[in-house]
Amino acid sequence: MISTNVKRYFMTNHKFTIIAEKDVARTDRCLDFFSGDNNQWSEVLRRILMTYMMYNFNLGYVQGMSDILSPILMEVQDEVLAFWLFVRFMDTIVSPSFIKLS
Repeated sequence: MISTNVKRYFMTNHKFTIIAEKDVARTDRCLDFFSGDNNQWSEVLRRILMTYMMYNFNLGYVQGMSDILSPILMEVQDEVLAFWLFVRFMDTIVSPSFIKLS
């Protein structure tokens, strides 16, 4: 039997995933870096956001995170480095603001 906490965890994760995937599909598609179907950088963007959701599950995904991450990824063009730069940005700039609003 699955506990209530585990059910809540999976439902929350599923909701975050749906929002994040919709955002990734719309993020900076007019730029060559993210244009076209099956774009490798859009997939990297998605993977980083999914990883971040699990890394900071208490925050999860907030609409617009893809817009914050995309210029970081375009600049460094490295998945691991972009992830850790995004983490640092979120920890330093964004997360305190979200906590104050909660």
